[in-house]
Parts: sequence; structure tokens; C-alpha cells
Amino acid sequence: MTTLTLTTWNLQNLFKLKAGATAAEKKAHDDKLDFIAATIEMLDPDVLGVQEVGKDGAVAELQTRLKKLGSAYPHVHFGTPDDRGIACAILSKEKFTATGEILQLPAE
Repeated sequence: MTTLTLTTWNLQNLFKLKAGATAAEKKAHDDKLDFIAATIEMLDPDVLGVQEVGKDGAVAELQTRLKKLGSAYPHVHFGTPDDRGIACAILSKEKFTATGEILQLPAE
């Protein structure tokens, strides 16, 4: 039997730092990315669902840190962001064969 491990995590507004960020903001951002990457590497899921991420490059920064730890998630699919630019994403060790999205649930 083949095992598939899934993990989901709300990353609480993970966005790339804006230009002109202070040293303290940069350190907090780096510490957050390091903690997230180390935790994911320890859990070692095959597929990772994340919530509250921007499509601005922060997930790519996370992928880079994971790769440096030897835990590559080269495949990513983003959901449609909300009006604030916050989205969900799925990262995977294996290539997606198909992706889809339900934007509105049917009425009860």
C-alpha cells in the first residue's frame, strides 16, 4: 500500500517583504520563514496545503528555504486570491496531473 501524507497550515498573512522594510521587519520575516520551513521539513508531507499566502513571491521564498533543507516542493498551485490579495496554495513533491477550483459552493 502506498502512503500519501497531507498537511495543512494557515501561515497567517505570509507575504514577501516590501521594499524599505526595517532590519527588525526583515529579521521577523526571515525567522518566520525559517520556522515554517523547518517545521515542514520535520513533518515531511507529500502535499502541503497553505492558507493566507500572497502570490507575490513569499511562497517561492519558502520553496527556496525548503530546498536548502533538502525538502523540495517544486510544484505549486494557487487558488484565486480574495480582494485583499490573500490566497490558498497547494505545494507538492510530485507534479499535479490536474488542478481545479470551486469558487462558489452550491446553495443548500
